[in-house]
Amino acid sequence: MAIPITPLIDFCNSLVCAFCSYKIYQSWQRDKGNTLLRYFSHAYFVLVFAYLFFSLPRLMVPNNSGYIAVGFVLAQACLYVAVAFFAQVTTFFIDVRWVKRVFLVILAVSLVAVVLNVVYVGRPQYDTTTGITDWDVHPVVGVASAIIFSAVLAPSVILFFRQGVKSRDRTVRTRSLLITGGLLLLVITAYTYYAATTPLASLVSDLFSFLSFLVIFLGVIYRRSTVLTIQNR
Repeated sequence: MAIPITPLIDFCNSLVCAFCSYKIYQSWQRDKGNTLLRYFSHAYFVLVFAYLFFSLPRLMVPNNSGYIAVGFVLAQACLYVAVAFFAQVTTFFIDVRWVKRVFLVILAVSLVAVVLNVVYVGRPQYDTTTGITDWDVHPVVGVASAIIFSAVLAPSVILFFRQGVKSRDRTVRTRSLLITGGLLLLVITAYTYYAATTPLASLVSDLFSFLSFLVIFLGVIYRRSTVLTIQNR
C-alpha cells in the first residue's frame, strides 16, 4: 500500500487551520474591537473539523466507503459553516448591518445543502495504490456546493482585489492582495478537489488548499500593528 499522501495533506490542512485560528484568536484577544479577526478565527476553527472529517476516514479505514461517505457529509457541513463566517467578512465591508442576516441566510441555504448531501449520499472509493479518491458526488450535491461557494468566494475575491489595486496604503494593498491570492487558490480547490482523476491532479488540488489557507492567514496577520481596515471607496 502506497503512502496516503492526499489524506495526509488534508490532515496537515487541519493542523494548519488550527494554528491559523489560534494565532488570529490571539490577535483578536489583543484587539477585541476588531470583529473581522473574530470572523476569520471562527472560519479557520470550523475548517479544522472539515479537514479532519475529510482525512481521518481515509487514513483509518481506507477501504470502508461507508465511513468515508459519512466523513464527506460532515466535512461538507463544516465547509458550509466556514463559508458563512467568510461571508460575514465580505458583508462587513459592504454593509455592516447585513452581517448577521447574510450569515443566517448562508446557514439556512447550507442546511438545505446538507440535507441534499444526506439524501444523495454517494459511495466514495479511496484507491490506496494511487491515492485518488472518487467522492462519487451526486450532481445535485455538486451544484448546491458550487452555488454556496461561488456566492461567497467570488464577491470576496472581487472586493479584496479591488481594494488591493486602488489602495495607496502599502500595508492595506499587500494584505488585500494576499487575501485575494489565497481566495483564488481556494476557488480553484473548490472546483478541482472532488473532480481529480489522476494522482498528480489530486496532489495539486490538495496542495492548493494547503497554500490557500496559509496565504489568507498571512494576509490577515500581515503587519498586525496596523488595524485590519479595508475601505469601501
